Amino acid sequence: MHGPRRRRAAARAAVDQALAELLAADPDSRIRAAAAGNCHVATATALTLVHDPDEEVRLQLSLREDIDEEQRSTMSWTVPQGRREPVSWVSEKHSDAAAMRSAASSLSCRRSWSRTGARRRRP
Repeated sequence: MHGPRRRRAAARAAVDQALAELLAADPDSRIRAAAAGNCHVATATALTLVHDPDEEVRLQLSLREDIDEEQRSTMSWTVPQGRREPVSWVSEKHSDAAAMRSAASSLSCRRSWSRTGARRRRP
């Protein structure tokens, strides 16, 4: 499996622990970034990427729903200028007021909203 198909699989496929560890250690930063954002990769495995040299890997890790603010605070990442896609798990829960209050307290979500121009929801 090569190129885009491999990255899509790394980003979305349900993977076992052994494969998740291989993806997180892949020499291709695009594969590591995809694995960092894959909800099927265990949180502990994803967190091995917290100091990855590639900014996109750390950004994808920071956008995970299962990463808390304390864990995010240990990461160095930036949303690139012009990046427009919203945080998917926030968009999916937009009608859930409690989830939106939680997301509003998230530095990661606030950075994303400021870049995307997403509408703000009142608590």
